[in-house]
Order: sequence, then structure tokens, then C-alpha cells
Amino acid sequence: SQIKMDMISSPLIGISADMERRSSGSTESEYFLRCNYAEAIIEEGGIPVILPYDTKHVVETVNRLDGIVFSGGMFDIHPRHYGRQPPYQALNMKETRTDFEMALMDAAIEKNMPVLGICNGMQLLAVMLGGRLIEDIGTDIDGCLEHLPFDPPTKASHEINIVTDSRLHQIAGTSISRVNSLHHQAVLDDGGVFVSARCCSDGVVEAIESSETPFCLGVQWHPEYKTSEIDQRIFQTFIRHAAKTKQQ
Repeated sequence: SQIKMDMISSPLIGISADMERRSSGSTESEYFLRCNYAEAIIEEGGIPVILPYDTKHVVETVNRLDGIVFSGGMFDIHPRHYGRQPPYQALNMKETRTDFEMALMDAAIEKNMPVLGICNGMQLLAVMLGGRLIEDIGTDIDGCLEHLPFDPPTKASHEINIVTDSRLHQIAGTSISRVNSLHHQAVLDDGGVFVSARCCSDGVVEAIESSETPFCLGVQWHPEYKTSEIDQRIFQTFIRHAAKTKQQ
């Protein structure tokens, strides 16, 4: 039947979750994820599954998936992961999450699996590809735009300039797009990773990619809010690549 065929052809997409530890004790800790991550995947024909922090079964988990979204989160990656120690200011780390996501991303890239890193997920991708991070945009970049604005992420905050010979440019079909913004750290534009988009007004890195695998993209904004046409195109292309992975 058509329903069975749809189930067979729909790629299974893992999404890394965030975790909240409750003051009432460790038994009350919760994994959580905004609904629009899952909804963006479902809309394009994928089946989303939320991934707990299980480092023991990382390779087996990757083997069962067709693509992985590394979600964002209001926390920082410890500078020791990109060769800077200690942090020069107070940062909010989630080491258990970072350790799991690094192991998961390593296994996914090793398998040539489609990977989409969003916000903190892009910063993680940069670190895994050998790049470094700016610990705080406001401190490190003179005259920078406010990348953690009061506007909700349902609104686009600024324009990005997309590099013409990049995969992101092929996906977007344009060199300029408007995106939302919700971050205080950024990827350092020092040649450590291939940068495919920058903020028009201050040059802050907005997207990175790797040509080592069929689909490996990181975006600093949150495309799951679908604030611009580029957002839907990113999820469409990601799911299309995940479907190819499933067929193989």
C-alpha cells in the first residue's frame, strides 16, 4: 500500500536534545527539544527521533539513522575543545551533552551521513572540523551587531552574504538572505573551516560546510522557525540527502 511505501521511503532523522537537571533530584532530569525542530523534519517527509546522551551506543545509533540534526541550545562549548584553556570569562557549559554530541558527530561524519548543525550545532561542527570559536562576539568584535537581540526568533534580524561557490548558495539560489539570530558566540573566520556565509554588517560567520561528505552544513541561525525561504530549502535538501542515504 501507499502508506507502507511512505514508511519505507521516509528517512529516519536523529535530533540531539537538550537536558535540564531538576533541583528535586537526578531522577527528575528531563530531555527536551522545541517542537519546531521535529515539525520541520516531518514537513519535508522525514521521521524525527530525539536522541538521549548514550555514548555507549553511538556507532549503533548512527547505523540506524539516515541523517542527524545537531540542535541549538543556550550553552557554550568548553574552549579546551578548540585549544584554548581556560575560558577568559564565565561561560555556561553542558559537558555531558557536548561529549555525546562530539562522539555522535564523529561517527556520523565517518559514515558520510547527512549532518545539519544549527546554532550551537554549527559551532560544534566547526570544532570537529578543526576550527575555533569566538568566546563572546560583543567582547571580541568591535562595532558588532547584537546577535542576541530582543526580537523573537520568529523574526529575521539581519542579512547574510552567501559565498557564490558554496553548497549553501546552490541550496538558497541567492547571494543575500535574511535570517534570525540567537547567539553570543561565533565561529572564528581564520581559515580553519570553509565559511559559506557571513553577516553583511559585521562579517560574523553565519554558515560553514564541508565537501568531505554529500551533505555537511552548519548554520548559525535557526532555520526551524522558517523565517525566510532559505530555511525551508535547507531542510528540503537535508531530507533529500537523508533519503538517498536510506536507499543506499
